[in-house]
Amino acid sequence: RAIGDSMWFCFLGGRGRGRVGTGGRRFRIRAGDLMLVPQGTEHEIRQDPGVAMRLVGVHFHARVFGSVNLLDLLGFPPRIPAAAGAPWEPVSRTLAREFAWKGPGWRAAMAAGIGMVLLEIVRRHGARFRPPGEGRAHALLPRLLPALDWVERNLPDPDLRIGDMARQVHVSEVRLRELFRRALATRPSRFLQLRRIETARRLLRGTDLGIKRIAGECGFRDAPFFCRVFRTWTGTTPGRYRRAREV
Repeated sequence: RAIGDSMWFCFLGGRGRGRVGTGGRRFRIRAGDLMLVPQGTEHEIRQDPGVAMRLVGVHFHARVFGSVNLLDLLGFPPRIPAAAGAPWEPVSRTLAREFAWKGPGWRAAMAAGIGMVLLEIVRRHGARFRPPGEGRAHALLPRLLPALDWVERNLPDPDLRIGDMARQVHVSEVRLRELFRRALATRPSRFLQLRRIETARRLLRGTDLGIKRIAGECGFRDAPFFCRVFRTWTGTTPGRYRRAREV
């Protein structure tokens, strides 16, 4: 199957085989291993006959600039072997409890735990990372990073144009649209609007700024237009979105 977010499986007991990616090689799984699955990637797990398998699945989003999947960009290995002192088993158990209980601050606690595990994987297994090679769509992501970074730094500018983005990577607008289509399956204009709406949602959730101020921070010239665009993307108004998050 393929899912709409990234995830990992932490194996607590049993043994079997796993596979990540269409045509990917199957690998052995044992207790203490971690299996990483980037967003939208097909994967499978098969336990050995007659052997019970216990695992914890943790779903998460690890995105750079709102759309670039970190696991794809850096080429995280699909299997992280069991190792003494590795944090993924205790953290996975803790994350499962946090999600089940949903006590005060559970979202922040889960985000911190997930970030800590991903960072520990980078520190312990960085030499095993395999960024996407030539000929694959994700191989185009590094080419786009200067444009994506430029968008983040200039998001409040309502005059930001696709031509400005193209100049950051020294290509024509036509070539930029092709790069976005192949690497991110979207258009530059749609990506820009998505980042503005995602930023607005973050500000609505985490600040007391007024709607007019948030509209300006996200590059909208006026609040009514911002509200129309926000409703198109989310199905609700900024005010209702904020009130729903406060409940």
